[in-house]
Amino acid sequence: MTTSFLGYRMWSFGGDHRPGIGSQFAADLTLALINAAASSLIIHAMTTAGVKPWISKLGCMALIACWNYLLLNRLIFRRRDREQDHGVADQAHRSAL
Repeated sequence: MTTSFLGYRMWSFGGDHRPGIGSQFAADLTLALINAAASSLIIHAMTTAGVKPWISKLGCMALIACWNYLLLNRLIFRRRDREQDHGVADQAHRSAL
């Protein structure tokens, strides 16, 4: 858990993060727990509906990979707003002229 968190924070989603490391770690841990519960529920529901177990697992993995990327990138490891930073820099540049 700690290794994947640090890998996400420093490499995959590196940058100037808005939330602090403690809140990011708590959010990442919460996401991992939700993923564990959701994957069990999704696979069970799909196999009960008659889908082959390996197809259920594959579909569940794809779904969780997509929502993990969105949540990790947009919420947990979000970076400061680049447009806002550029706007401040542009404003400072215009004032200097």
